[in-house]
Amino acid sequence: LGKFPQPQKLEEVAENDLQLDIGKIFDKANTLSKAYSEKWKSDLEVKGVHLEIGEGSFVEVGKVEVKTLGGVELISSEKIILATGSSPKHPDTIPFDKEMIVPLEELTRFRELPEKVLIMDGGAHGCEMASLIRVLGCKPFLCEKGSRILPDQAPEIMDFFESQIRKKKLKLILNKGIKSIFKNGESIDVSLDGGLKFPISKILFGGTRTPISASLNIESSGIRKGEFGEILSDEKMETSLPGVFAIGSLIRNQRILGKNYEEAKVSVYNCLGKARELNVDRIPFIIHSDPEVGVIGCHLENAHHKGFRAIGASSTLEGFNADGSISQNGLLKLTIERESRKLIGAQIVAPNVSKMLPFVSLAIKKGLTIKDIANFSVGVSDSFLPIVDTARKILNDLKKPR
Repeated sequence: LGKFPQPQKLEEVAENDLQLDIGKIFDKANTLSKAYSEKWKSDLEVKGVHLEIGEGSFVEVGKVEVKTLGGVELISSEKIILATGSSPKHPDTIPFDKEMIVPLEELTRFRELPEKVLIMDGGAHGCEMASLIRVLGCKPFLCEKGSRILPDQAPEIMDFFESQIRKKKLKLILNKGIKSIFKNGESIDVSLDGGLKFPISKILFGGTRTPISASLNIESSGIRKGEFGEILSDEKMETSLPGVFAIGSLIRNQRILGKNYEEAKVSVYNCLGKARELNVDRIPFIIHSDPEVGVIGCHLENAHHKGFRAIGASSTLEGFNADGSISQNGLLKLTIERESRKLIGAQIVAPNVSKMLPFVSLAIKKGLTIKDIANFSVGVSDSFLPIVDTARKILNDLKKPR
């Protein structure tokens, strides 16, 4: 490693004031997206999966009509999985205009990066996009109607995460919604609740999504839907119509990559006659922002809702600044079940969460105790060391006389 220069990170290039071609960066991202799609298509065909591109809808139980460019085809099947996804949703009073007010995921179609961007109710995806465009030279404003970016996560973890992204020059605005907007030439004058006003270049909406179910002709099949048009399914991902399964953002108002993948696995297993149920506590959730956030299982504040008597501890993670000084750059929190001492959850904010979380996920899946983790030999790898150190801290606390 000492013989070869290491490639510069995108953030380092930006900080050195080198010219970045935003159009080429976004073109590369879109090209890679299409390449992955083609690869998945090719892999499916190699495995003998027949693909029919078109618009599908229910005709009757066990039969789907597919309208393609070549005509209409009727497909019969004992098992059907619905995965039509969802579409972006805007507030009733602020419609998309394709140029200045757009869905969060459409930013990459622009050739130039706007100077200032307001990301409204973006949640996890909003944090990821804000981290990216900040590095590219844009000034992002993260605005949430609620009091937290992620309201269901451990307060201690969210406090630290929010403080860290503020240090990254991301303007975080909580408990505010858009009260009004006024298009003023190339900019938008935004007024938020409480009288806060400022000009921005674009508004990117995240927030809730609309499940794509209207064209499926669901009503005639008897499949139950929720109040927002989402398909209702159980732990096996099966709908109210036996043999018909639904997954992804078709069954909720959010896109969650890890959860989508697990729902697909569960539904396929059940279609093949192998009984499976979705266990959300074993699905890792990662925000690829700066810093990253990783969550799996319970946290101390919500464990009792799931029938656990839990204890836990947190540890700070340290890193080096540019001048060689040491500062806190991460926080890790482990939650264990009090009686069995098994690990039941972890929340991490750090630059390298993607490397740490698989170890935690495996530990939970295999039912490892806090002692098992504390005795784990990390060898030359330092990615797992904070987890092992935190486990040892909890173990030492448990040994202290009460």
